Amino acid sequence: MRTVEASELIATDLFSQADENRYRITLGDVERHLAQLAMHPHDCSCERCGLLPRVSAQRIFMIASAWQRQVRLTRVRARR
Repeated sequence: MRTVEASELIATDLFSQADENRYRITLGDVERHLAQLAMHPHDCSCERCGLLPRVSAQRIFMIASAWQRQVRLTRVRARR
């Protein structure tokens, strides 16, 4: 799996949580999520914790926050 795809997979989790709870994603949120993934046991089968060496917090933040801005813009336009 490529770096961008790995980052998008992890960003999807963050984006979904933020969308459900209606909060804006911050770099701190991304760093906390990555720290939680790093604490998974070695025999974990979630597949996301194995992607940690390929991703960076900045890239994941960039992807998730861009998605969030796009969804917000779409919702604003739909209300008009």
